[in-house]
Amino acid sequence: MSNTSAAPKRPTLLLPILAFGLHALRAFVICPLKVQVNTNIVYMTTVWPVVLDVLADLLQMAVIYIAFAFILETFFHQGFHRAMPLILGYIGAFVFGAAANLVMDVTVGGGGEYFVYLLFPTLAGIGQELLQLGIVLIIARIIKFQDIGPVSPPEKIFSAHNGLQLSALCAAGVTALFRLTARIIYDIDLGLPASAAETVEMVSGYAGDLLIPALGYMGVILLLMRGGTKAAE
Repeated sequence: MSNTSAAPKRPTLLLPILAFGLHALRAFVICPLKVQVNTNIVYMTTVWPVVLDVLADLLQMAVIYIAFAFILETFFHQGFHRAMPLILGYIGAFVFGAAANLVMDVTVGGGGEYFVYLLFPTLAGIGQELLQLGIVLIIARIIKFQDIGPVSPPEKIFSAHNGLQLSALCAAGVTALFRLTARIIYDIDLGLPASAAETVEMVSGYAGDLLIPALGYMGVILLLMRGGTKAAE
């Protein structure tokens, strides 16, 4: 079975521009807003802190899934060598995002005296992103060289017989696994919920950790479908 097909043409700089732009929006707009809301007695007890937290999370995950769509598409159609600039651009973007968030926490957030304590989670976050990306690339390489189905643009939301689509599904599974693992560690440290409200909050957290990767997967598939449409034209 052949793993060749017409490769959709996307500008190489499009991914870094989107990734750096979304990370900049998260660090330089959402972060200061979160500080203002969380320190303002009028807003700190409203829904706005939760809204901004969710928005910051969604922006970060959007970068991840857009990057996976571009990288996997290029890797399967044109090889690892052509995908490398996208991989490096994505790595540069999340390192920039992590550093920008640290700077904003230290300056706007007033956490200068806690810089050393803030530095460790920042480095841990970068390490997690690298590990996550590495696992996704290893899985994609295995699927590609095992020749698991064609790598044509997806024609439906799910298919285990399309190597590119199967890699996208595995990538979403990896992000879900990382999110759930972090959630479990957090809940172990926090302890069992002491009220119905805390129970609902815990359950909704796990639901969100499954829903966001599911939506991310569908977003990746739509991007791949759109790329295939452009290639056909």
